[in-house]
Amino acid sequence: MDREATIGVMRSDAELAGAGDRPAFARLVRTYHRPMERVAYVITGEGQLAQDAVQSAWLVAIAPIAGR
Repeated sequence: MDREATIGVMRSDAELAGAGDRPAFARLVRTYHRPMERVAYVITGEGQLAQDAVQSAWLVAIAPIAGR
């Protein structure tokens, strides 16, 4: 998938997830969890801290969806 197609999918899934579509949210997690961990690791320098940061980010992101 090229970059523009990936961005299009991201926007679509992000919009759907924001509207309460749980499968769309799951696709976002599958697509972006690992890259988020890598970025968090570069920032923190610690594997466990990076994983905790990403987990916290996902919890913040899903809170409005889970409350529906």
